[in-house]
Amino acid sequence: MRWILILSFIIGISGCKPKETAALSIGKVPISAEEFDQAFIRSNFALDPKEGRKKFLEFFISAKLILIEAERMGLDKDPHFLQNVQHYWEQALLKQVVNVKSKELIPLESADEKAIKAYYDRHKQSFSGKELNDVREQIKWILLQAAQNKAIEDWIAQLRAKIEVKIDYKALRVLQ
Repeated sequence: MRWILILSFIIGISGCKPKETAALSIGKVPISAEEFDQAFIRSNFALDPKEGRKKFLEFFISAKLILIEAERMGLDKDPHFLQNVQHYWEQALLKQVVNVKSKELIPLESADEKAIKAYYDRHKQSFSGKELNDVREQIKWILLQAAQNKAIEDWIAQLRAKIEVKIDYKALRVLQ
């Protein structure tokens, strides 16, 4: 299972685009201008487009040289490293799907005026005497978060109803 996840991660990174002509080669590693540009844009060096590109090129080459050396040393096959990659991949994917489902399940304008007023009336003391108009956006945000959390919980319950989950509480040393 772990290898499937790692292979999927690597394929996702490399993409399925046709190969471009290398604008840069580091050993046997060809790098297209597009790949370099995308890496530059994601970097802090992009804040200074003129001098930043030159500095980033040196940083980029150094990083690739270090990565090639790490692979030569076999560090890319280290079980601890692979576990870290799998953990990062899972966390990033979880974050992505929760963001997508949150937006899909609850629109940003979901809190109506009646709900905002009712929340304000129930929690007036926690707003330190501020008027409703002063805390309206804060309440909208609170209500949106609550609605999104509830929608995600309901969605997870639906997923759980579709897929059998077996738990050996004793083996996991979890109290029931």
